[in-house]
Amino acid sequence: MLGVEVNINGNGKMCTCCADVNGQGVVGLKAEASLSASINAKVFIGPNLNWKQQVSVPGLTDAEGTFFGGAGVELNTTGYAKLSATTKCL
Repeated sequence: MLGVEVNINGNGKMCTCCADVNGQGVVGLKAEASLSASINAKVFIGPNLNWKQQVSVPGLTDAEGTFFGGAGVELNTTGYAKLSATTKCL
């Protein structure tokens, strides 16, 4: 697994509204809300190559070489969901 990113966002609001109740205008409230989420995942499939070599040279300091690599496929997967709700004028 190379990494996972998750984003969650939400918002809401409440407004005044006018409803007709038995022929009369009544002031009420109306609410709206939404929530969204997304996920992004990266996966590497294949062998990782790690090689480390240390060399000792007389009269000099020790030297070290390191190699990192890989051969394979990187997959990227994304998902998204959204939920929203609204009330009537209450």
